[in-house]
Amino acid sequence: MNPEPPVLKNRFPFRLGTTSFILPDDYLPNVLHLAPVVDDIEMLFTDPSDEALPGPAVMREIRRIADRDALSLTVHLPYDLDLGAGDDAVRSDNVSSMARVIEKSLVLEPFAWILHPFCEWQHFGPGGPSGDWMERLSDSLDRLLDTGISPERLCLENLRPAFDPLGGLIEEKGLSVCLDVGHLAIYGHSLDEFLDRYGKRVRVVHLHGVRDGRDHRSLGGDDRQVLERLLGFLNGCGLPRVVTLEVFGQADLDESLRVLSEYVPDGQRLP
Repeated sequence: MNPEPPVLKNRFPFRLGTTSFILPDDYLPNVLHLAPVVDDIEMLFTDPSDEALPGPAVMREIRRIADRDALSLTVHLPYDLDLGAGDDAVRSDNVSSMARVIEKSLVLEPFAWILHPFCEWQHFGPGGPSGDWMERLSDSLDRLLDTGISPERLCLENLRPAFDPLGGLIEEKGLSVCLDVGHLAIYGHSLDEFLDRYGKRVRVVHLHGVRDGRDHRSLGGDDRQVLERLLGFLNGCGLPRVVTLEVFGQADLDESLRVLSEYVPDGQRLP
């Protein structure tokens, strides 16, 4: 039998979190379960329908628990809604769905909203997206910012093989970046190069292992070199950041916490 996983709340110079899908249950039971253990919970609002989202009373209760337990919250916006779609009606519906989730989650006072800015790069060709697609994405981002959220709380996540085409939009609009370390590994991209270009913009980090070409696994021995580089960056940056163990089950979370417990800074070592 494995020992109980360590509690790493308030142990790092960043806010360590995980997802709202650890228990096979609804949002509120997950928040209650995780609040004593981590500093942040990523609310995975992947379905924009009213039936799938927590109602107003549940949202307020989640915020109350967060205040009670010194918990911050991040919100992952719906997946696979193309904000650069060429069909104006489709794009308008996609933006409206995203905006509705943002507006419903304002009561949570999130540290960040995480956005997948595109669906699949292979739709666009070897050079990445077209200029027309980028212009449509830019317009969609402006419409999301019209909800009243501050630009630095909207984080574009590196998802598919190329991220650099988005660099200009990020700088122009003052957006932040969600660095997904597993996605870099899958596509063979350099963590050092990403941090050199976007490090000052990184507000949220998604951290998880990669096994046999599949991500969102627990951290393990193969991840230690990357983990040490990442922690060196995070421990020295002096800025508020969230690091989300983006796994989706108790066993993967427990193993990841055990690995991270070896890196608690001096003076905060576990007993």
